[in-house]
Amino acid sequence: MVFPGLKGGAQQSIVSFLGEARAELDPTGAFLGASLFGIAAFRPEDVAQDVTRIARNVDYIAPLIYPSHWGSGAFDVADPESEPREIIAESLKVFAPLVEGSGARVVPWLQDFTLRVPYGVKEVCEQVRGAEDEGIDEWIMWDAYVTYTRAACLKG
Repeated sequence: MVFPGLKGGAQQSIVSFLGEARAELDPTGAFLGASLFGIAAFRPEDVAQDVTRIARNVDYIAPLIYPSHWGSGAFDVADPESEPREIIAESLKVFAPLVEGSGARVVPWLQDFTLRVPYGVKEVCEQVRGAEDEGIDEWIMWDAYVTYTRAACLKG
């Protein structure tokens, strides 16, 4: 990708922007977060998202780690979409150290939609449990159709 007039590269521009936003928002008490691609944990240069540097400028990092978006064998999980608890837990194990010491917390995006594998109460709850396995008790659920699963495992 080419960005006319961009100085310092896309990664640096994102980090700088978040630093400027943080300086403006801090006096207001507003929280600042950044949603990042799951792959940012492995190949930040491919998506211009350096997790560690971004984490220093935000209150939370929200990795998009939907099970349907990981390929077969990711994190040694044969079929990530069919093993939501395992793939969420393994994904978070990679993000946690990248954010450690920054003051930011990890608040993952979880999947409440069907792509190839039907997703319902069991699959949604398994993702929540995967996050809890890694000590994370907050998350953001996504469904483009806004037809969210209401289940006993979900609080509220």
